[in-house]
Amino acid sequence: MELQIRKRTIFLILGIIGIIVLILGFSQLYKNYLKPVKSVYINDVPFTFRRDVRRALKVDLFPKEELLHELFTNYRVRNITILFKAGTPETNALYELETIELTYKLFRYDDITRGMVRPRKSFNAEEIENYENITREDSVLKIILVPPEFSDETRVSAGGNRIWVYGRTDKEFDLATMKAILSIMNVTNVEDLVN
Repeated sequence: MELQIRKRTIFLILGIIGIIVLILGFSQLYKNYLKPVKSVYINDVPFTFRRDVRRALKVDLFPKEELLHELFTNYRVRNITILFKAGTPETNALYELETIELTYKLFRYDDITRGMVRPRKSFNAEEIENYENITREDSVLKIILVPPEFSDETRVSAGGNRIWVYGRTDKEFDLATMKAILSIMNVTNVEDLVN
């Protein structure tokens, strides 16, 4: 009788420990892999986004992740110009939103990382008539926004002091813009950059 009570007590204790381990394991799994990440920290400065950073990091980028960071941190680049082609009122509102996000986050990033050698970058936005013949300038990094009205794909591409941000839907366009910002900040995963 006493042996059966001890067995039941042992099984009860082991069961409780097992349940606690499962709960802790699932909470860590959720926290590390499933929970949406809305902020990253660079030099202890938070950069908060509207959408999940993990989803933005999955947007295709060509030719390579590091190129956007290299283009932005190039000491010869003194100006960031955001180019857009006017569209419907909804598209223009989307441009406004993405332009403000690009300018604000990249200005802050430039401010906390430039050091004493690199001069502060200036930012401006310009309307263009079409996406053809966008010239390359050594001292200007051009970020060309191609919203859903003019795009049938979602991706970010770069080359020749130009970064192209394409989005098939409003949500995907926002994620592609986030991908461009994160790549400029050299963020390729979130594991080391969240609190």
